Amino acid sequence: MAALPDAIGAEEGFRARRGFYFYRFETRLVSTSPIHWLVDALGPPGWVRRRIGRQAREFLHWLLEANSTRVQNDLTQRVAESRRRLERDIRLILAEARTWAEAVIARTHTVQAEGAGAVARELARLDRLGAELHALLDRRADA
Repeated sequence: MAALPDAIGAEEGFRARRGFYFYRFETRLVSTSPIHWLVDALGPPGWVRRRIGRQAREFLHWLLEANSTRVQNDLTQRVAESRRRLERDIRLILAEARTWAEAVIARTHTVQAEGAGAVARELARLDRLGAELHALLDRRADA
């Protein structure tokens, strides 16, 4: 029983490691089309700034969506893996506890059987001594 843990501590919460890393995806923001470069170079500055601002907002929205989805999927996988590992650990602990309990029960039955036999032998010895005592008392009374 001493080998069994008292409780599972908070530090053992997730049993699976994080499996993702944030990426920047800068290449998605930079256009490789010469037409876009030409429009940016020749277009009115206000219009170019608004277009670049709109593209930047769309990129940031996409980046947030992509990384938050990755975080969500990683968390879901970590929870599932941690649950599988925790269930395995609990099964192992329960199997050990069951083995220990079965051994204790078997030993208890052995001790109980030995005890019952010892009590029966002692009772038989006391009955013999009692019979001998009665026999001595009867002889003494007759004498």
